[in-house]
Amino acid sequence: MLVKQLFISIGRDDVTADMDDLLENGIIDSVDIIAFLNAVEKHYNKNFDAKFLEPSAFRNFDTILEMIQKAMN
Repeated sequence: MLVKQLFISIGRDDVTADMDDLLENGIIDSVDIIAFLNAVEKHYNKNFDAKFLEPSAFRNFDTILEMIQKAMN
């Protein structure tokens, strides 16, 4: 799964698909988000369009994947 691979690439292999409200529950923070978005940009070799960046997108793996797909297409 892409989202899991990206979390692993930033050293956060402890973040799993069964977790919810990642940002709200303090599982990830702003530093993690920046690192994660950098990993997304490297994976796609494309800049991430910030207009798709919303805190609600970091609810769970599904919402993160949806954000990535919107931003990278």
